[in-house]
Amino acid sequence: MSNLNAHEWSELTVKKLRQFEDKCEDEDLFCVGYLIPLVEIVELENKSEQLSLQVWHDRYLGYVSDCLATDAIVDNDATRIQAIVASLANA
Repeated sequence: MSNLNAHEWSELTVKKLRQFEDKCEDEDLFCVGYLIPLVEIVELENKSEQLSLQVWHDRYLGYVSDCLATDAIVDNDATRIQAIVASLANA
């Protein structure tokens, strides 16, 4: 896949998260709800960027990790959130 602009990456990532949300267990709903707004923030902060899907994913993963620490998310939720983000790269 060629490089994506911030909006294209955001749409693709939110689409993947919504698909995951449709079939996930109830305990994962918080995690998906936590992740979706962070996609929009990464998009807005990098709106002029044109990057590969992998670079976007790495940037998003880093931002999510920073937010988990700042928000003091409990370990179980933080682990699950990071696993969901990792699965986005493979979806």
